[in-house]
Formats: sequence, C-alpha cells, structure tokens
Amino acid sequence: PGDVPALVRLMGDPVPGVQGRAHAMVLEFRQAPDIEAEVVRTAQWGEEDARVRALWMLPDQHVDRLLPSLLRDLTGDPSPEVRCALVFRLKRVDRREVQDALFAALEAERDPNVVSQFLFLLGRSGDERLLGPASRWLNDERAGPSAAAALGSVGNKAATRLLRALLTDRTTAAPTLRAAAMAYGEMGRWDAVWLLLPLLDHAAPDVYEGAVRGLDAMAGTGFRPWERGAVARALVAGLDANRTLVGVAERVLAGLAEALPGLRELVDRTTSPMVRAAALSLLDPHNAAVLRTHQSSSSKCRTKSGRSCGVPASVALCGSRSESAAARTMGE
Repeated sequence: PGDVPALVRLMGDPVPGVQGRAHAMVLEFRQAPDIEAEVVRTAQWGEEDARVRALWMLPDQHVDRLLPSLLRDLTGDPSPEVRCALVFRLKRVDRREVQDALFAALEAERDPNVVSQFLFLLGRSGDERLLGPASRWLNDERAGPSAAAALGSVGNKAATRLLRALLTDRTTAAPTLRAAAMAYGEMGRWDAVWLLLPLLDHAAPDVYEGAVRGLDAMAGTGFRPWERGAVARALVAGLDANRTLVGVAERVLAGLAEALPGLRELVDRTTSPMVRAAALSLLDPHNAAVLRTHQSSSSKCRTKSGRSCGVPASVALCGSRSESAAARTMGE
C-alpha cells in the first residue's frame, strides 16, 4: 500500500471519504507485518481520530504488551473518544484486573458519553458495582438510557426500586423511560404489567415502544389470569394507532383469548393491511397466511371505500359487513 504510516494516519482524516477509504485499505492489508506494526504503534501513540480506529482493530496478541499504557489512558487520556475506544477494546479482555480497572474508571469518569459507553458495555455483566454509577447517571439525558438498562441487568432490590421510581416519575426523559420499561419487563417483577400499561398512552413513541417490548419480554412466561384482560385490551386499542410495532404487539397478544372481541372489531374498522393481517393472524392463523400471500395483488384492487379486494373469495374482505362476518367466523 505504499507509505504505511501516512495510510494509517489518514484513518483520522477529517474528510469522511478519505477516512473511510483509508480505513478500508488498512482492514484489507491488516495482516501485512508493516501495516500491523503501524496499527499497534498508532493504537498506543497515534493522533486522536486515527488512534480511535487503531484501537478498534488492535489485534488481540498485542494487547498484553500494551496493557499498562492502555489502562493508564483509560482515565488519563484527555480525549473522550479515545477513552470510549479503550473501553470498547478492554471489555474484550477476560482478566480480572482489567475488569476491575474498567469499573474503577467508570466510577471516576465524568463525561456522559464515555459513561454511557461504559454502562452499555459493562451492563450485561450484572455486576453489582454498576449500581452506584448507574444510579448517579439516571437523570442525565445521554447516559440515562444506558444507566437504566444496567440497573435491569443488576436486578437486585435497590435496582428494582430505582427503576420503579423512574417508571412512575412524570419528569423522566423519554429515552430513559423507554430503557427502564424494557429493563423492568425483562426483570418480570410482580408489578411490571401495571407499571408498563400506562406507558402505552405516553405521548412519546419511544416510550410506547419500550412498554410494548417490556411486555413482550414477559409474554414468554405468560401473564397471570388477572393481568391477561388488561394487557389484551390495552394492546388491541393501540394497534391501529402505533403501526410500527404491530409484529411485537402480535407476539404479546398471541394466546390471549381476552383479545378476540377487540380484534374482531379491529378487523372491521382498520384501514391498514398490516394491522388487519395481524388481527386475522391472531383470530385464525391459517386464513391470515392466505391473506398475507395475496397482499401484494390486493393493493391493486380497491372498493369504493378504499378497502382491498384482491384476496380470495374464501377470505371475503370486500366491504365492512363481510369483513366483520369473516373475522367472527375465523374467531369462532
């Protein structure tokens, strides 16, 4: 590739096109001895942007030799981007002293973006050392979502109390509320359904998504008898208004007989082929499969009311009365 130091240095070029081409070339020739040696040198002493990318691709066999300087820069480097890259690279080192150093650096970190990276990468460990930093950063706009997710991973009583407080606080930022809802659903606490259902009416789409995904995490183990009706009614009511998560809501509603009356009504009134297909799938999976097979052709034929009529006569979905009758037949 010619001038190797110049090529690796160009990975930090401010022009995205130049940076991307240089990065692609280094990746292509990264096993060449001179390229590998320059990547290692740049990962230790390079300029900020080029060093970040060199750290991302630093070969495993060189990490041990560089470990003292990498751990020192984890807290000492003035660049937040370099510190983020160090967290990313060191998280893959399965050694106790490295993990201890990462948690110590998390305690000392003051940049929200770096904290978010720490919490995101360390969050799935479930280590109780996450509790302190996560609780301190919950109210930060940038680090809050990662902090909420980390609390869900910890899952102890203190983490549960903090997440419960987030879910019931009207001032919680929408991205953090979304993450808290998903985390609390994955934890499956006794009151999770009753804390998540009110969030389905939240004005922010992110929060609705978090609540639906939280309920989806609980659906695998099944809802309690006294929860089933409330979950069914709330999700069916939101299907037509929040169409981007129809597939997720469909998974949650599967097997909930309490949803059938609302689904029959939904088939009759919705103008969305996707929502209608999901409702029919829940009412009768076999006929819904037929409907999906013919959806592409159905878009070419419309009745005066604008409803699709390009499906087989056996499904009979042209006109609201026929739709309603078909849906009731499928449900029965």
